[in-house]
Amino acid sequence: MSKPVIDIAIGLLLHRGKVLVGWRQAKQHQGNKYEFPGGKVESGESPEEACRREIYEEVGIGLSQWYVFDRIQHEYDDIVVNLHLFYAYVPDDLMQLIHQPWTWYAREQLTRLNFPKANDSIIQRLVWPHYIKISHQLSDFRPEANSLFYWRIEPDQFLAEDLHRYSSEDLQKLIINIEHFQKM
Repeated sequence: MSKPVIDIAIGLLLHRGKVLVGWRQAKQHQGNKYEFPGGKVESGESPEEACRREIYEEVGIGLSQWYVFDRIQHEYDDIVVNLHLFYAYVPDDLMQLIHQPWTWYAREQLTRLNFPKANDSIIQRLVWPHYIKISHQLSDFRPEANSLFYWRIEPDQFLAEDLHRYSSEDLQKLIINIEHFQKM
């Protein structure tokens, strides 16, 4: 028997480098875990409309500028969730309108909070380094630095063997053109 599929709209609210987070009640699916504000997409409603509605209902603020963040599908034992993610910046003048018990967390703190499994890739993206170093020289790549590295190399100079000295963890911080990646 197939599992029910539920569309969920999530609003990532950002303010001065922090993200708004709440707590799921025990009786909710994936309860007793942290959550980003959002909820089910109702019949006849677009995911963005659902996001706006849920943020207004749960958090107490209406925001006009929403941006698409991602769409993720995650399968639990009992259901499949399609997460439609949007983000918006909360201006200072709306901060006092936010309902409790929502809390602001620095992005780096999110990795220490217990979120539902479907949120893993969201958290990973939110804590990505804030800087990208760009260079033609692979020798400028410093995997230990808190930044990504864009290796801007000409197609005729690219050798996949140059990357063998780096671990798979190091290579997660390296950006190359798709044409180069396809040669690997």
